[in-house]
Amino acid sequence: MNVFEKSSFSVKKTTLIFVIGVVCLLSISLLAFRELLALKDSYTWVNHTFNVENHIRKVSGNIDEYYIQRLQSADNDSINNVNELATEQKIYIDSIRSLTSDNLYQQQNSIKLAVLTNEFYNDSNSISNSNIETLYKKIQHSIDTMLLEEQRLLLKRQKTFEEKTRASLILFLIVIIVVIGFFTYTYIRINKNRFELQHTQQFLNRIISSTDNITSYFSPIYNADNELIDFKIVFTSEDIKEVIGEKSTKIRGKLVSEVYPILFKNGVFDILKSCVENPGELKNYVRKFNFIGEDFWFDSSALELDGGVVISSKNITKLITTEQKTKKLNKQLTKQNKALVTSNEELEAFSRIASHDLQEPLRKIQMFVDRVFESDVDNLSSSGKKYLAKSMDAADRMQNLIKYLLTYSRVNRKDAKLTTVDLNTIINSVSTEFFEALQNSNAVITTETLPVIKGVAFQLEQLFNNLISNSIKYRDAHRPLKIKISSKIVSGTSLPKTIATKPEKTYYCIEVNDNGIGFDEQNSTHIFEIFQRLHLKDEYSGYGIGLSICKKIMHFHEGYISAYGEKDKGATFQLFFPKKNL
Repeated sequence: MNVFEKSSFSVKKTTLIFVIGVVCLLSISLLAFRELLALKDSYTWVNHTFNVENHIRKVSGNIDEYYIQRLQSADNDSINNVNELATEQKIYIDSIRSLTSDNLYQQQNSIKLAVLTNEFYNDSNSISNSNIETLYKKIQHSIDTMLLEEQRLLLKRQKTFEEKTRASLILFLIVIIVVIGFFTYTYIRINKNRFELQHTQQFLNRIISSTDNITSYFSPIYNADNELIDFKIVFTSEDIKEVIGEKSTKIRGKLVSEVYPILFKNGVFDILKSCVENPGELKNYVRKFNFIGEDFWFDSSALELDGGVVISSKNITKLITTEQKTKKLNKQLTKQNKALVTSNEELEAFSRIASHDLQEPLRKIQMFVDRVFESDVDNLSSSGKKYLAKSMDAADRMQNLIKYLLTYSRVNRKDAKLTTVDLNTIINSVSTEFFEALQNSNAVITTETLPVIKGVAFQLEQLFNNLISNSIKYRDAHRPLKIKISSKIVSGTSLPKTIATKPEKTYYCIEVNDNGIGFDEQNSTHIFEIFQRLHLKDEYSGYGIGLSICKKIMHFHEGYISAYGEKDKGATFQLFFPKKNL
């Protein structure tokens, strides 16, 4: 259970259980007390029965003693202690009558016994021995009757005493069980509360430690005039060690003026003082501090709480530093942008020169060489003809190079606007352009249905022109060339790892696959660099610009291009166009 969940031990439930427990304990204790009184009363009656029986037996003993002496003597005069026996007997009988005052039956028996004993002691001289014996038997019968009655009462009262004793023991056991249960519940509840308190403290500590903020609580210190002059540090989170180099436990209890004297100089003390004077008003401030020789920036919030101030401070040093670096980088970027604008202007100037000024003398060179070939070639030696042919070839190469450089430089021109382009139309146009070359190389192009995208038509035509031209150029002479162009939709996560893309985007993947001579996998990225060639110009013609133009066109369309291949087996170029709403 976390601290936000309601505890099963609510205050109302705990109070109710406590009240019920106290009522039950008092009720059972009252019953036990009543049983104790009843037990005491029962014990008194048992003891009373023993007392009565004891007095009756004493009367019987005196009677027996006197009867024996009377049989052994001629008359009463010869018995020395007859008066003492009679007096003592009267005392015992009076005691019996007093003890049995609550028992009418025993009262009657005691009166009868008193009459018989009085006659036995006082009139024995006028009574013959035979009559004395009869009188003695009557007295013994009366005594036996009384003893039997007391025996009956004793059994009854002993049974009652045992019952009361058992009841008292049961009640005492119940009281003990209830007390144990009550104390057990109290112990469990106390432990539960202690565990919940510890859990809450640990949870709050985890919350505090899991944030980047440093949380502190300051208690105000007042002087004799009740003026707030300082604060005492009551609590500070453990993250403070990273700032001041000391553990929070070492600064707790110290004054702010001892640990943070800077607060009295940078206005923070006045802010904290204002929080105490204006409860409920949140104060925010940003300040720079210097601790252990290092600068720190903190964005803090302060609020009055229970007479003190709770402060939450976020270390924004990295943010401030980043902002400062960003401003510096922005200045550098502005400067570089100006340089880039200048570079672009120079590039535009170069394009104009390349398209007009450089090509004009080149065309004249080609024209003069053509005239020499037409009119004076027969007058040249074999070496002259060879040099003239090489000059013509160099001029053609120079013209093509200029054309490709112009194409490369114009890819990112701002006047190129994106429109809806059907790639199927683009492929048909390129296939028509390469119709003769495909027939001569015995090549076959297989095309699946391609998507309609946002793009620049002439750039996309240049893109597929370069790729199909490459497939034709680098075909395998030992097998017919097969070019397959396919399409599928992929997510950003499925793009090659070499491409830094956005995983949440969706792309059209256009694959141009051929079974040509292929290339080593280690060259899969180098082939897109400008002027990079995998073959000598004597082996395959080219300038190392075609695939660079492809890469730049894909970049302009916010897409990517990648390649993979295997030597002597073929190559595959993947074009990733972002899937956009048309």
